[in-house]
Amino acid sequence: MMKQLLTVIMFVFFSLTVLAEVQTQEITYKVGNNEFTGYLAYDDAISGKRPGIIVVHEWWGHNDYARKRAKMLAELGYT
Repeated sequence: MMKQLLTVIMFVFFSLTVLAEVQTQEITYKVGNNEFTGYLAYDDAISGKRPGIIVVHEWWGHNDYARKRAKMLAELGYT
């Protein structure tokens, strides 16, 4: 009985993690009169407050590498 219950719990847990997905989007923000573009990555399975991290890109702008790192951090529960 305990083995069956554990199997059901594991199935439910892994089913929920498959449904979770990291969402990404470009955002715009202003500093003074200047408008900038940023990139937001977060796990939509996590609700409520979560820790945030700012990924600073290279001087030539955010690229696929910086976006990949932001997505990796979002998979760990950061925004």
